[in-house]
Amino acid sequence: MLTKKKKFRLFTSLLCVVMLFSSVACRDGGEDSSDLQAELPQVTVVEGEYLYKDGVSEYSVLLRDDANYYETLAASELVTNLTRATGNGIKIVTENELQDSSRVISLGHTSLWDEKVNKTLSEEDIIDSGYYIKTVENNIYISCPDNTSSSGILYGVYDFLNDTIGYEFFAADEIYCEEKKDVPLYDYSGFTVNPSFEMRMLRNADLRDDNLTVMRYRMVYPSSSFGMVTWGHGQLTQYILPDASCTCGLPTCTGTTYKECHPDWFSQVGTRNQQLCWTGGEVLETVTANRFIEYFQQYPDAEYFMFGQEDNMSYCDCQRCRDAI
Repeated sequence: MLTKKKKFRLFTSLLCVVMLFSSVACRDGGEDSSDLQAELPQVTVVEGEYLYKDGVSEYSVLLRDDANYYETLAASELVTNLTRATGNGIKIVTENELQDSSRVISLGHTSLWDEKVNKTLSEEDIIDSGYYIKTVENNIYISCPDNTSSSGILYGVYDFLNDTIGYEFFAADEIYCEEKKDVPLYDYSGFTVNPSFEMRMLRNADLRDDNLTVMRYRMVYPSSSFGMVTWGHGQLTQYILPDASCTCGLPTCTGTTYKECHPDWFSQVGTRNQQLCWTGGEVLETVTANRFIEYFQQYPDAEYFMFGQEDNMSYCDCQRCRDAI
């Protein structure tokens, strides 16, 4: 018979295992393959070539001129952690700023990717948070299909950091990197890496609301309008953002934003005013419907659209709503 203490220990052990598997994304992939169960190829070093030698690097990180959020963050995280490990950082440059293309870590679909890798990445092979990595002529290339969120590039950088300096993220104040003066150049043969779970979220507000920690835990849940709508998470304030410019066209509008022009359209409960007040009237309904039509036309392949209340307790409590209830 299990004692109360033993039962508690068993329960907490099982809970830890569940949390571990629910929050960690595993790397799976294969040689130019979408087989999620395939083993990753062995990565070797390029003989006599170094990313860092005696603590100094000749490399730069290359981004597109119009790099998006994930690509920019990936570059920043790459440089920050290489600096932590070696004591010296490397430059982040855009295509217009690039002067020497012989020692580059290219992130995303750059012109150098087209020139040296010349491979079209398909969403049929690489999921939204997956990536492709290859070494060509002493350069490292990490990219993903053009129509994904590019979170895969961020994941690719974290995996690359793990390969090169043993990077592990445990908490905001607990990041591990091996201290190194010499970091060899790795020879990636060209393969796809697809996480076992395409998108992850740990439903704990303390963690979820710390965006950088969320990224480092790889709990990416796309926050752009593209990602949210494509993956069916476009909620009410996605249609009418309180701080967005008002486009209702009414001559009575006296402000510039929806919240200024139509304060009665938004719940006054809570601090974020996230809920729409559905007793706001015909104009509110029309503006919301038109915005929905715009999204529907813009993303015809979206799987579904969320058209309802936000998942918080800031429901509107105005007198109109009370009367309606």
